[in-house]
Amino acid sequence: MLGKSDGTKTVTQEFDLLNRMTSYSDDTVTATYTYYPDNMRRSKTGDNSTTTHIWLGSEIALDITGGNVVSYIGGVKSDYGWYLYNAHGDVVQIADDFGNSIVQDDENDKNPYRYCGEYLDFESGYVYLRARYYDSKIGRFISEDPAFDGYNWYAYCGGNPLKYCDPSGMFFWFAAAAAVAITAMFTGCQKVPQAQFSSSQAPTSTTNTTVPTTGASNYGSTTSTSITTTTTTMPTTTVQPTTMAPWTSSRTILSHIKRNL
Repeated sequence: MLGKSDGTKTVTQEFDLLNRMTSYSDDTVTATYTYYPDNMRRSKTGDNSTTTHIWLGSEIALDITGGNVVSYIGGVKSDYGWYLYNAHGDVVQIADDFGNSIVQDDENDKNPYRYCGEYLDFESGYVYLRARYYDSKIGRFISEDPAFDGYNWYAYCGGNPLKYCDPSGMFFWFAAAAAVAITAMFTGCQKVPQAQFSSSQAPTSTTNTTVPTTGASNYGSTTSTSITTTTTTMPTTTVQPTTMAPWTSSRTILSHIKRNL
């Protein structure tokens, strides 16, 4: 059991032997948490109700609270609407199917996906990042790194949350990669395999072109020079694009990006 106080309220947290938070309580709320065998969270109970998470890979696909079911589609949309992101990967706005902004006050806004496009627990204010929880008020994780990597096992994103994000709670990468992945999902995630030949095998042709030496603003100048342009003609190859399903997990796409950083 761990306790902390910020001068306005006292928080008590309990953890199991695997260092997973099992309960949270302060002066106003109390919540308990359970986990699946793979350490992903199974449920949270608070305010006289229990929400059960149904996972699809590394993403929560459904939140079931009593008879109420909320679905989430790979960081793209949910039953609350379509997610709009900034360059950091934060959900900054929600739109309906026609692109109209859905404006709600804080009290009625139940969408949990916010900072870094991750799941916010309203009862604690923590961001759930799978392996552990991030407390944005202090800019640190509330528990130590399960991998015991580095010297500070509570640091979030190497102390630079503006530049990095950490969706797993165990390692971080450039936050811009999240924005790239999200953009890829919205454009259909088309992947075109490269043709199997090298540039040295392709035929080339050389042409001489006369262009002005002055800038674009004086494009009509008579002063000119001759440059040589080499054009490589690639063999005609028909490749059928492979399109990933638009609901493909954003974390799956991010994992591909990370491997190429």
